[in-house]
Amino acid sequence: MPTETPDTETTVRTMFALAGVTPPEEEMAAFIAGYPATRAALDALYAVPDTPLTDGILVFRPAD
Repeated sequence: MPTETPDTETTVRTMFALAGVTPPEEEMAAFIAGYPATRAALDALYAVPDTPLTDGILVFRPAD
């Protein structure tokens, strides 16, 4: 499981500031604590290996 880094708090607070949102400190603490797992899940979502464009593509060939 990912662990919180010293930059995690800064990252989360900056994202909220850029969005113009100021949650209560109790909620902010929960967002900061949950950010590493959320970031890891998002990274995994986009870590799909590249596939050549021709693999698995069905080609439509209209009848002559």
